Amino acid sequence: MRIIPAIDLLDGKVVRLKQGSFEQVEQFEKDPVELAKYYSDLGFQQLHLVDLDGAKAGRLVNTSTLNRIAKSTKLQIDYSGGIRSLKSVQECLDLGASKLCIGSLAVKSPNLFDEMLSSYPSQIILAADTYDGLIKTDAWQNKSSLRIEDLISRFIPSGLQQVMSTDIKQDGMMQGIQNQYYQKLKKSFPVIEFIASGGVSSEQDLMSLEAIGIEKVIIGKALLNGSLNPENLTAYA
Repeated sequence: MRIIPAIDLLDGKVVRLKQGSFEQVEQFEKDPVELAKYYSDLGFQQLHLVDLDGAKAGRLVNTSTLNRIAKSTKLQIDYSGGIRSLKSVQECLDLGASKLCIGSLAVKSPNLFDEMLSSYPSQIILAADTYDGLIKTDAWQNKSSLRIEDLISRFIPSGLQQVMSTDIKQDGMMQGIQNQYYQKLKKSFPVIEFIASGGVSSEQDLMSLEAIGIEKVIIGKALLNGSLNPENLTAYA
């Protein structure tokens, strides 16, 4: 299993939200480029970079930071937030993103997401983020009636290979993961590569995810506040 450090950007600053709420923002006095370089120097190979401003606005916002990190490190960057067209997909790739995590558009414009999967099959990750099993969109501000299983099933015929799923209830809460959530997904879709996100706060969480066959895990707050020391996790890099 591989750990992917996360950097969330709001107003250009490194932040973490609790359960996706913009009313519960914790800001960290860290430069995003320097933080990415630190993770890269430790040996981590990937970075999950979230443009929260872009997700709210429905357009790309923090692409300059994406480009600076891409130029300053060897990290493979998974970029998320504000991607709403094939043009914006290509723009992010041109600026240094290796993969793109897309959620809201897949729900609202599934045919366009089909086209993205067809054009960039190995570079598009479905961001299927849930609260009580139902998909939320627009930076987790809007709840749909769509079950995660139905969303994933919709795109498997189009060549979907990777799904990043955040259990929003656990995200930023530092209370551990809901192991059954990911176990159920892995059992239902064994051919999909799952990236788990939300609530990882201990090495026990990591071992639990690894035991059920989760390939990758995104960690944000636990690395920023010291609950997990990234220097002790290089075996997962």
